[in-house]
Amino acid sequence: MNPFRVLVEEQYVSDTVIPLTPQLQRLWGGDFRIVGPHKERARVLANFVETVDGRISYAEESRAEGGHISESDLHDRFTMALLRTVSGATFTGANTLKAESKHLWTPEYICPEYADAFKELRESLRLPSTYTTIFLTRSGSIVSEAEVYTQPKSESRVIIITTEEGEAHVDKKVREYATVEVIAGTHFEQKLLATMLTKYGITTALCEGPAVFGSLLSLHLVDEFFLTVSPKLIGGKKGTRPGLLENISLSFEESPHLTIASERAAENYRYFRYRCM
Repeated sequence: MNPFRVLVEEQYVSDTVIPLTPQLQRLWGGDFRIVGPHKERARVLANFVETVDGRISYAEESRAEGGHISESDLHDRFTMALLRTVSGATFTGANTLKAESKHLWTPEYICPEYADAFKELRESLRLPSTYTTIFLTRSGSIVSEAEVYTQPKSESRVIIITTEEGEAHVDKKVREYATVEVIAGTHFEQKLLATMLTKYGITTALCEGPAVFGSLLSLHLVDEFFLTVSPKLIGGKKGTRPGLLENISLSFEESPHLTIASERAAENYRYFRYRCM
């Protein structure tokens, strides 16, 4: 893989600078920077790919995943793997698991070309070798057959986070593998992020589900947002091909202001890091 071309790289005093290995630093084009941590909750990073016209999926049975939008672009997969490596957990919604039941939310799954390099980085950062994947379901409805449930527990930890009402509906087969965590009362999203930090020691959580992202964004709980723009136009009749914020409408006052913290390029793709203000 050729290194990213760095077009913009802002350096904020409040940034956390994550030291990369020499190989990864050369490919990334410098230091890897993310927003500083919070004392009361996990900081939230998000990562998505969309077309130039803002579509995140073909919404076809055989082409539902983001990889079809990016055409499995190596630089996009590298970015996703890097974010998974430096995060304490990756989290998404139950619908994403249903749509991508064969997926594993690990660096080596998405970018096997640099699996050894990401493993070395994770070790250097003294992060657990076991990857944590969190699935959110308020109703308790979640698929019981998925590849993520078949992984050795020494390599993979799965946590299902649901509500008091949803707990009774979590399938017994899921409970055999996953930890079920209940968020009681109101303010589900705020309590979710607090629980990640205080109970599980997760300081950085990576969001990869669009519905969850929209919910957190509306509450100003997304700290940074990594976006790959794929050089494609795919269109779509109303409601057939989703955009990033499909089932949410933010008012003028609710809309977060995005600041471009970095912009990278490779061929005709662009890779943005936005700060959400």
